Amino acid sequence: MKSNPRLNLGLLVTLTLGVLALLLVALPTADAEVEEIGVNFVGATPGSVKDVAVSGDYAYVAATSGLLVLDISDATSPSREAFLPLPGGEARGVAVAGDYAYVADWNGGLVVINVSDPTDPVRAGGYDTTGNAMDVAVADGYAYVTDRYGGLVVMNV
Repeated sequence: MKSNPRLNLGLLVTLTLGVLALLLVALPTADAEVEEIGVNFVGATPGSVKDVAVSGDYAYVAATSGLLVLDISDATSPSREAFLPLPGGEARGVAVAGDYAYVADWNGGLVVINVSDPTDPVRAGGYDTTGNAMDVAVADGYAYVTDRYGGLVVMNV
């Protein structure tokens, strides 16, 4: 006997051809049997972006030359809150944990940014990797940075 599917709405943030897109998706509940989910376009931002991390009402976007902070409280109309240029000139990856955004900055290594006030991000520190920082993940007090020539670089943050 199949159960009746029940759906919850969720927000999917994705990058497509360098454009940040926000999609409203119907997500099945744990007990639902659903063959496919509905995906509908709800908004996008222009420009070249490499990565995005979402925390609360904000999307932290690794834009070409820095960290772009968007207010996504209205997913159909994201608004620019702040932009912080980065020393390496090309943000490639971003992760957010607590009050900090961690950015893989191509020629600048790992850049740590205080985002406790998302409208005024402030550089809080960093570490220049040996090659080109490509992506970053943060978990349990460690930043894991993929580096073009240095492999996986693990840092205590």
